[in-house]
Amino acid sequence: MNATIMTVLRLLGFDMGAIHHIESMRFDLGWGWAGLVLALIALSPFVVVFYRLENKPRTPLLRTVLTTLRLAFFFGLVTLLAGPKLSVSGAIPQKNKLAVLIDSSRSMSISEEGKVRLDMVRDALNREHLLDRLEKKTGIAPAVFSFSGQVAPLSRDDISSFSVVADGNQTNLTRAVQEVTNNLGEGNLLGIVLFTDGAHNTGDNPLDVLTRRRTPLYFLGAGKSGMSQDLSISLDHPPAIGYLNSLIKVRGEVRAWRLASEAVDLEIKKDGKIFQTLRVPIPAGEHKADFSFNLPCDAEGSFQISVSVPHLQEELTWDNNETSFLLKVVKDRLQVLMLSDGPSWEQGFLKAALRSDPNAHFTGFTRLKDDRWLVTEDFEFKGTVVTPKLSSEDGGLIDQADTIILAGVNESFLRPVADVLQRRLESGKLGLLILPGSHPYGDLGFTGSSLESLFPVELHDGAWKGVPVNPVLTLKDAGYAFLHLLDDPNENQDFFRTLPKWDGLYFYPRMRPGSEILLSSTLELPGSPAPAMLHHRVGQGHVVMLMGGPLWPMGFKSVPTGKGIKPYTAFVVNLLKWLANRREDAQVSIDIPSTQMFVGQPATFRVWVSDSARRPLDNAQVTGILSGTDIQQTSLTFLAAGEKGLYESTYVPFRRGNLELTVEAKYQASKLGEAKGRLLVELPTVEFDDPEIQVELMTRLASATGGAYCPVERAGELLDLIHPTPGVKIETKILEFRDIPLTLIALLLLPLSEWWIRRRRGYS
Repeated sequence: MNATIMTVLRLLGFDMGAIHHIESMRFDLGWGWAGLVLALIALSPFVVVFYRLENKPRTPLLRTVLTTLRLAFFFGLVTLLAGPKLSVSGAIPQKNKLAVLIDSSRSMSISEEGKVRLDMVRDALNREHLLDRLEKKTGIAPAVFSFSGQVAPLSRDDISSFSVVADGNQTNLTRAVQEVTNNLGEGNLLGIVLFTDGAHNTGDNPLDVLTRRRTPLYFLGAGKSGMSQDLSISLDHPPAIGYLNSLIKVRGEVRAWRLASEAVDLEIKKDGKIFQTLRVPIPAGEHKADFSFNLPCDAEGSFQISVSVPHLQEELTWDNNETSFLLKVVKDRLQVLMLSDGPSWEQGFLKAALRSDPNAHFTGFTRLKDDRWLVTEDFEFKGTVVTPKLSSEDGGLIDQADTIILAGVNESFLRPVADVLQRRLESGKLGLLILPGSHPYGDLGFTGSSLESLFPVELHDGAWKGVPVNPVLTLKDAGYAFLHLLDDPNENQDFFRTLPKWDGLYFYPRMRPGSEILLSSTLELPGSPAPAMLHHRVGQGHVVMLMGGPLWPMGFKSVPTGKGIKPYTAFVVNLLKWLANRREDAQVSIDIPSTQMFVGQPATFRVWVSDSARRPLDNAQVTGILSGTDIQQTSLTFLAAGEKGLYESTYVPFRRGNLELTVEAKYQASKLGEAKGRLLVELPTVEFDDPEIQVELMTRLASATGGAYCPVERAGELLDLIHPTPGVKIETKILEFRDIPLTLIALLLLPLSEWWIRRRRGYS
């Protein structure tokens, strides 16, 4: 019956699309049934009354036929104008799809009991003909892909010859599943079969993202638990620059799997020569241990620092037994200029902290009244002056300073040197630390001035919140060295949280775009906590604004622990050194985020270009050349970025080794200068950080998505758990009678028939 209706509808000219089985039909009118009936009742009498036949003999049958033809045409025309529609709902078959993903990351090269993980996958696919068995059971030819950091399609020939190589430097399980489901259509997928060890190590957490998917995930786990022996080392944000006659703290982590020893010996080398060893204990029942050491900067220059652990005879890989970074040691003559609106304890403690560094030089001006300022030079009181001399004509204190500390001074005081101050900040030759004063800076004349853009906040509506608050380090892994006061990240975060309370802080409703919060506070405001310390960039220079205080009680926080005021001193000195920026005095300078790069991971190089007056320069032509041992010379083109005078280029290294980057800038065919920098390319070892097969992760994902987990050796059992189901959905087609040619033909036949009869009978 259903087939007959489908045939009739198609013969009538209806387009049924993909519907192959009708579930229901409904006839509707655009005017509605009531509208059609009322129209027919109102117009039918006029049709009958004005229907005229010639006054000739006629039979009742002829009258009936002609009247019927005329009324049928009238009823048909009105009905067609009423917009008749036929709504047909039916099942549309969906062609189910099946995907097979093969993990090609480096962790799949791990060998356990003499068998490589990827070889287990090859045996399941080729010896056990798993793809053929999947197709036979489901009736679907699987689409096959390989994945590590990215996804790549594979052909059946690739599987037959098994050309998959475990060379991916990272595994992004979340991205692989998302790309495949988006490509094949989540509604079309019967499921995804994954051959993997579950070693997800980059991208979004699969438990947060993939459990919301409707596609079942079937995992075939390749690997054995508790069979891998490995010893590895990694460093946490190794430093790129050091200052002469100082110590740098280097932090890292040792990971040990199936290691019999209770400790690991580290070997630290400087340009290939051993200068320190360190023994790191491994806690019982643990696989990892943190370590740190102080690196002396006793000579100027660039050095390669290497930290290594011993090679074990049968460990997974030796690639992660050593890690290196480049360190540039420079002279550290730190010129600090402090401009304060009045005496305070904060100034005294800042000077005491800076005095601990033999390379720091301090000059300060403290206002007593408008025509009397206290003068401090190299930490010694030098008397009073009527007006501080800051400009180039008066000795150039602004030009000589590496870092300036502002503490509540009025804008009118800085107005004569505003251009110099802003230009040196933009060129990266100066850093600015802004301390709170007795009034909001908006009330001190900075609103609407040329210096307003230096602040990380908009100065309108600034107000003092006199509520005792604690500064809060929001992230354990703070991105700036001056926030690392204690070695342990948890202890470091607790240190900030338990500092003596501030008397309060200034709150400004709006931060400038690009500003970031270094420290938040315990003062809760609508939407988020009030910031305690902010940072933003002005050109190449850095500005940090402390929103509250006083900060100096921080110096006594660790006295009972025997550390004295060292954390406070480290915070102040490292912050001021970081603000100083240490950018070379050149028209072209390179900003490399880290001198340590990794194979296969993109790195962005930033180049700053200025004219002879050290003003940022647009429309320059910037090119670079990367060269190194056993590495083909590569040319780079730098494009203008968002900031004036800034140019960027991205490079993806493909081999480990030392690189040298040479950058040249031209403007209007004239050479402005060049700059050089060194980089060290390392092989990423994240794939071996945790060599264990992640059975728990795969089991949870399978359970949450309606799939299943089995070891790859029992792949046949997984086939029994995949149930092919017909993929159908209900779709409704609306068929318009006015769009069917047969409707017009049938309607026209009625008046033609009447006309033919009338002509044959002799009617006019």
